Amino acid sequence: MGTREAGRRHAVPRPPWWAFPLTGFGALLTVLSIATLGYSAVLLHSVDAALEDKPLLPDQEAPDPGDEITGPLNILLVGADLRVDRHNRALADTIIVLHIDRDLDTATLVSIPRDLRVDIPDCGPDAGGAGCLDKINASYSLVGPKVEDSMANLATTLTDLTGVTFDGAAVVNFEGFLSTVEMFGGIELCLSQDLYTEHGDGFYPAGCNEYDPSDALSIVRERKNWPDGDYGRQRMQQHFLRQLLKRAEQEGYLSDPTKVVALIDAMAGQIVYDLQGRDVVDFAVALRHIDPDTMQTLKLPSTTQNIDGVSYVVIQPGSTDDVLSQSLFAAIRDDTLAAWVAANPGYVNADPARR
Repeated sequence: MGTREAGRRHAVPRPPWWAFPLTGFGALLTVLSIATLGYSAVLLHSVDAALEDKPLLPDQEAPDPGDEITGPLNILLVGADLRVDRHNRALADTIIVLHIDRDLDTATLVSIPRDLRVDIPDCGPDAGGAGCLDKINASYSLVGPKVEDSMANLATTLTDLTGVTFDGAAVVNFEGFLSTVEMFGGIELCLSQDLYTEHGDGFYPAGCNEYDPSDALSIVRERKNWPDGDYGRQRMQQHFLRQLLKRAEQEGYLSDPTKVVALIDAMAGQIVYDLQGRDVVDFAVALRHIDPDTMQTLKLPSTTQNIDGVSYVVIQPGSTDDVLSQSLFAAIRDDTLAAWVAANPGYVNADPARR
């Protein structure tokens, strides 16, 4: 792991649209773009308080913090509860691989089903540190409660599965989700069908409607009542990320300095990240040319299967899913995702707001 040296502070030449598409962390990187307006000292102080830098990735050769950021890049994004449960375990609900192309102007989100059945290298103290075959989110929870251990084990599990190594990682607490939506006064979500949920009001009609934080969270976390289970939840999570950015822009949270600082302060303590020693501002500058309208959101080729009474998502060896998933992993490694998407359009998740 590289030394955590403070990077150089740069003025951002023009506002980038985004940053990492997980709730508050994306907004935090985005708002750094207004540093040229003379508010850099206040903003950077707020960012330092809100962002917590920890070594989330397994030991690997890290770049020199002063080196120029070049593509392609692969970032591991996790939506989690940073608290622990009664078993002293951390819990993760969302796993996304963010691929940024060689030119740093195209981003692709690949959702990893939390129930994906995989080989996990370390299944925690109850297994004596040995490996096991389990759902991929178990690689995060079984080795907790420290977020560093959980993320490193998840990253290693994903690398073993895909051959992809990660250039950065971020974890956003579910509480960050709630506080961000609350500051926006709600968020519009579009449902492709009527949806029953286990929490919130329990029923949400098809179409586009405004939701408060608790109902939005109920919709985004629901998986059992989509016809295709967790795949439906993955689509809704990706849709939420787009809508969150859209609302932030509409409400002035990407341009009004007062709102920017308030948003950053609200996210304090909700975000943990690892950019391998590189500076947050440098990342924001490097990724400023990405256009959100070109961002692809992909489904992993896989199927659901009941094994010994437990529902899993599986990639059956030798199956069409196996062939396609292996080609997808290769496209991430080789930075040829555009060609893969063109050849496999059925695995692109359409945003319901654009239908």
